[in-house]
Amino acid sequence: MRLIAFATKGTGSNEEERLRRLLSGFTTDFLPFDKKHRLGSLRRLLRELWNRKTSLIVMEGTGVAGGIAC
Repeated sequence: MRLIAFATKGTGSNEEERLRRLLSGFTTDFLPFDKKHRLGSLRRLLRELWNRKTSLIVMEGTGVAGGIAC
């Protein structure tokens, strides 16, 4: 199973670290998310998610930009 994950609090945040620990037993690609540039992050996420084949998308956090991407 291949997973894609991201944290809406941002790359390098405590939420991303928690997500990395939770998903450590799976093959997971972590996508970058910049909380200060939500619209740009949304565009990048949509592009990446559209072009990759994945079994599951995991989002840590809340927000419209992350929710729309999922």
